[in-house]
Amino acid sequence: MAAPALILEDGSVVADANAYADRVFADVYFANRLESRWIGNVETKDAALIRATSWIEKRYGSKWRGTRTDSTQELSWPRQDVYIDGIEHASDAMPKQLQEATCEYALRALERVDIAPDPPLQDGKGAPVEKSINLGRSAIVITNKFANPGESPGSETIPDMPEAEMLLGHLVLGGTGAGGISFGIAGRA
Repeated sequence: MAAPALILEDGSVVADANAYADRVFADVYFANRLESRWIGNVETKDAALIRATSWIEKRYGSKWRGTRTDSTQELSWPRQDVYIDGIEHASDAMPKQLQEATCEYALRALERVDIAPDPPLQDGKGAPVEKSINLGRSAIVITNKFANPGESPGSETIPDMPEAEMLLGHLVLGGTGAGGISFGIAGRA
């Protein structure tokens, strides 16, 4: 299976964009930090950057400040009406913090860390730890809650990646940036 081609979103609403950072940006980012774990061939690095962007889209998609600049754009960025430290961010540019966070998540993906793991099941047989059925007036709502072994139902299963999360703090609603992120991590309930 051929690796997908990385298509970089550069702020100009690139058709079919699937990445917020490219390999060149990531190589420089990690070289400047003397990070030796950013290794691999072109396809492997590109795939990690695409996975990282996909994860950012899923995790933060509804939490971004501002609005999309174009209703047809593939990714959530570029955006308009975004202020970083009281200064309006150009709607035709990508925030450096977003590109750097993409690199941090890509490093975890490259290391084979599952940045979006399925919740482990308590009994190991595929059954939820807790199942409830709500017979509402117009619909039946079934809720399944999963937990890590030894933890309570609904426990957090998304791994913490503070470096990336701190970088995104100023870009999300309720975020405060480095040193004090105030947005929560969505659990799987």
